[in-house]
Amino acid sequence: MNNPSNLVPDGKVGLPPKNTLLPKKLDILPEDSENSKVPQKIQEYNETEVWYKKDDKFNRPKAIVNIKIYPQQGILEGLGMTVRGRMQTELWIAAIKEYLREFNYMASMASLELEFTIN
Repeated sequence: MNNPSNLVPDGKVGLPPKNTLLPKKLDILPEDSENSKVPQKIQEYNETEVWYKKDDKFNRPKAIVNIKIYPQQGILEGLGMTVRGRMQTELWIAAIKEYLREFNYMASMASLELEFTIN
């Protein structure tokens, strides 16, 4: 085993992808008491709202995204109302977590968190 590169096919091993979630600028904006008192709604898209509140206490960026899903039919019908619906929801969330696993890893390297909950 003098040449281990013979064991690895071309293009199968390399550097990880560039982490696009790392900040490009680390400047801290000056305190803004108007925007740090209470959250303000910036935009609303159908059933999704975007809110903003500046953190002048800990100076840490943070985003909370809530997405509401209203299953009327299909695989998630009966979400949380029946045992079957709850189990299908748990499986669906597990599939989404697996799909976003690498993205979640990059986010954790940038000190960001990703969480899914069922209400």
